[in-house]
Amino acid sequence: MKHTLLLFGHFSIPFFNYDLITPLTPILSLRKPEVFFILGVIFLLIMLSLRKANKTELLDTTSTDQIRGLAIIGIILLHYMTNTPVITIPPLYSEYFSPLGLIGVGCFLFLSGFGLTVSYLKQGIYKHYLPKRFIRILLPYWVVSILIILLDLLLLHTIIPVKYIALNLAGIIIFVDSAKNIDVVLWYVTYILLLYVTFYLIFIQKLSDRVKVCILFLVAMLSVFVFAYLQNRAYTYTQYWAIYSLYFPMGAVLGLNFEAIKKKVQKIPLRDMKIIVLTALLVLFLYGYLVEFRTPDLLHILNTYLSGLIFVFAIVLLSLFKLYSKFLLFIGSISYELYLVHQPFQEKFDFLLFRQPYYVSFFLYFAFIVLLAYLLNRLVTARLSTKITRLLFSH
Repeated sequence: MKHTLLLFGHFSIPFFNYDLITPLTPILSLRKPEVFFILGVIFLLIMLSLRKANKTELLDTTSTDQIRGLAIIGIILLHYMTNTPVITIPPLYSEYFSPLGLIGVGCFLFLSGFGLTVSYLKQGIYKHYLPKRFIRILLPYWVVSILIILLDLLLLHTIIPVKYIALNLAGIIIFVDSAKNIDVVLWYVTYILLLYVTFYLIFIQKLSDRVKVCILFLVAMLSVFVFAYLQNRAYTYTQYWAIYSLYFPMGAVLGLNFEAIKKKVQKIPLRDMKIIVLTALLVLFLYGYLVEFRTPDLLHILNTYLSGLIFVFAIVLLSLFKLYSKFLLFIGSISYELYLVHQPFQEKFDFLLFRQPYYVSFFLYFAFIVLLAYLLNRLVTARLSTKITRLLFSH
């Protein structure tokens, strides 16, 4: 159904609701050259923003933020292709975009497991461990959810049932049906909160750290069958939980052994290390694109974990040359906020994105969501959540 947004009483911009993103012209389509142009410009932005680092360490904050930058770009590109009105060359989706999205989500979960474990080894599980993390995740999520609800009402004249709004605002996004969710792709919010709780319940126990990580891995492996069962019983997003369930404990394993690994890596000559990482990166890249996404479902899922290392090795390689990308660093610093805002302005409120030429409209859209995510990060995630955390837990 087509709607029109009125501006200043005279000028209007047509847009379309999420049930059917209707092309403005019958021949509107995404062509192969446009895809490569978009990927090429993003690559150029990364390369032109390369700077020399004064000091680099294996998987330091600069590196992990850059990995998050690559990850969120991959996810945005995946959903961009998914929401494109007409695709003239269907293999483009599976060959170029779907792998990027799968790898992107996996990297977020891997880095979460890694970061939580490294933090735990330094600080332990303190009193307000969970509430502080919940506030940082939920506060920007609530702001974006309320924004989407208001835009739905004002522009699309629709609203999901109140009971589902309440579930969503509680951080529970499990149904695939868009009529039951404020934004269906935010299933990740529910999953990461569940992982935080699982990590907390395991790591407060009086056990050795290695036993705790083993239990985390065991719970993750068992959850694959539980999530698959739930998916068969109801049409839910638990299928994605099953696919990505091992990334988080894999990150925890690396976090637990990180200092020992770092000491061993430091003993390897720099030149040899560059060759090792470059070779690993090329092998993973070729494996992912030539083998992984042309295999049966079970093998496809298992192989996804190997391809998930592509972004990690790419950034590690940069750090070995004492380089970092300011572009990726910036995008990574607002990656969570970008995740929250990117989909509604593709699927529901497509004022900018699906307009020809695509290679122009995509970057107008990208600039818009980057600005929105930056404001959300600075005003809500960095300031408001910090103030609320201090107010609640300063005593």
